[in-house]
Amino acid sequence: MYFDLMTEFLKFKPNQLFLMKRLPFLKCLPFLLWGILSSCDQDIEPNIPVNLKAIAGENQEAVVNREVLLQGKVEGGTGNLHYNWAIKSKPEGSQSVIEESDKITANFIPDLSGIYLLEFTVSKGSISAKDELTILAKPDGSNPPFEPNNYISRDINEDTIWEDKYEDPAIPDYIVTKEIAVNANLTIQPGVVVHFKENAGLKVNGALLASGLSDKRIFLIGEEPSKGYWKGVLINSNAVENRIEHVYMAHGGGAEFLEMPGAKANLLVNGQNQPSQLKLANSNIRESKNYGMYMAPNAILSLFENNSFSENEGPAAFVPAHQVHFLDFHSRFKDKNGFDGVETSGELNLSTSVTWSGFNDRSKYLISSDLTIKSGMEVMPGAAFEISAGKMIHVTGNGYLKAVGNQSQRIDFTARVKDGNHNWKGIFFQSSHLDNILSRADVSFAGSSSFSGIPQKANIAVSGTLILRMSRINYSGGYGVYATHLQAVNEDIATSNVFGSTPLGYVFPESLANPGLPSLKGDWVDWWSFNEELFHLDPNFYNRNTGLWFGGAAGPWHSNQAGGFGIRFSEDGKFTWLIAEKYENDPSCISYAAEYINGTFQKNAQTLLLQQNYWRSKFYLSCETDQNYDENVQPGLVQLKYEIKRVFHPLSGLAFWELKITNLDNSTFSYFKL
Repeated sequence: MYFDLMTEFLKFKPNQLFLMKRLPFLKCLPFLLWGILSSCDQDIEPNIPVNLKAIAGENQEAVVNREVLLQGKVEGGTGNLHYNWAIKSKPEGSQSVIEESDKITANFIPDLSGIYLLEFTVSKGSISAKDELTILAKPDGSNPPFEPNNYISRDINEDTIWEDKYEDPAIPDYIVTKEIAVNANLTIQPGVVVHFKENAGLKVNGALLASGLSDKRIFLIGEEPSKGYWKGVLINSNAVENRIEHVYMAHGGGAEFLEMPGAKANLLVNGQNQPSQLKLANSNIRESKNYGMYMAPNAILSLFENNSFSENEGPAAFVPAHQVHFLDFHSRFKDKNGFDGVETSGELNLSTSVTWSGFNDRSKYLISSDLTIKSGMEVMPGAAFEISAGKMIHVTGNGYLKAVGNQSQRIDFTARVKDGNHNWKGIFFQSSHLDNILSRADVSFAGSSSFSGIPQKANIAVSGTLILRMSRINYSGGYGVYATHLQAVNEDIATSNVFGSTPLGYVFPESLANPGLPSLKGDWVDWWSFNEELFHLDPNFYNRNTGLWFGGAAGPWHSNQAGGFGIRFSEDGKFTWLIAEKYENDPSCISYAAEYINGTFQKNAQTLLLQQNYWRSKFYLSCETDQNYDENVQPGLVQLKYEIKRVFHPLSGLAFWELKITNLDNSTFSYFKL
């Protein structure tokens, strides 16, 4: 043991402090060698250097994408030292890192041209020292940096063709490592698969022609299949060659391009300074972290057909109002998107009228900000609009809005959130164009606030002109329709449309609300008679002179019936009231009651005063004939409230009038007339 320890001790050198940690008992060698000391303190604190110095090395130049060896040095310190290399600053967009940064010697590869400031730190205990190293990275044109031959790490400054290199679609033909600017013509051939690294993107300043085939699509996808992994494709030029066809684009929308702040999407079309344009056909835009496609206000969509948008976290697409007419009926926007449809807003002011389509998959439009119509716009049957809270559709100038649905495909304008607390403002027709027409169009959950110059809230306000027919106007914060003058709307607006839940009234002015309001006089029949088209009272219901009921028939309902049941108010102030009620508790037992009443009436405002002069009552029960009776009832005086209003048949949609009478116990019953 003694000689072994001596051997280890003799091997020890001053700069090999690590042996002290391995063999702490070496501190006690005097005791082992001479046996003089009786004990040994193993907790003696090691010497802390006071003149520790880190040396990162001389500043140097390097070549982009070439490895740089970092060789640190230390003065004034030995033993258990700790090292760390760090990048303090680097060119914008650089993704470079230091490998084995905790070693005194490390590796570093600059990936972009520019200046890199590195820091080398050495520490022991609580003492540390630092030094900096500057590396100037330059491109080497004669010896291009090594990278896999399918990596795209430089801007494209000359016309380029990306070819289908690998037959296996699992192997990417190209990998874009960062945001690449296309400053020339880039053609992507059918079948090409392009992977994009994290935060990479393609900015097209020149032209992009990516035309695949139906059986050989082009893939532009993230290297990792996760939403928002890369930026996306930005069309930033007005080149007519810009075309994306039979392309599968996914996993973008993770970050903005500087040219379009605030917009994130798989596919972006710029139009801030000058309008960019794009043709998009037969492509699938999916799994974006935000929008599937986003177009700037002045962007141009010169072709759009048969595209699909799915599983995007934001709306399927944002298309400015002046480009919506390019969207086709067969494109699909409804498949697990944040909004299954097309978001739009802005101003429509074109030299010709345009048509907005409905969509085959029943996708919707989302109007997220005010839509101003200054030229002609026709909406096709089946189109559906949701409008954000407080926003409106404003038809002004020489513009017009023509929305004519049909029996199977109505047109719908409603709130994005239909809870009564997030109503939109409504449709404001300031234009006097003759083609301002809404027919079989439903307008609901509007009237959040009044329009400029209109004192009351309404789903629809008209200071120009509008023809409104066969439409449903519901859930308003005010009126259904507010017109500034009688000539602004069609005279039959109140009778040719259905209104509901409009707290201020169906239509303003009130004279429009009930045009042709019938007087109380005439025949009003019950619901059974009305549906049987028996619009007048049965003259044979009861003959007071002979006491014969129903013209001799077995009951009130018979094949030779000449009229129905109800009440008649005559010009001479008299009334006749025929009542027939059938009881069907037992199918084997025929039972009914019949009442014949006549007298005189007076009306005051909405109140009827009925003075009964004669009342004959009949009850018939075939199973228990001892219950039957046919007798006079003591007449009396009764006062009842009434209301006449326009209603619509639930099946046919036919408009007719309802006389609604309220009993003393607040129960009601109704009679009807055309």
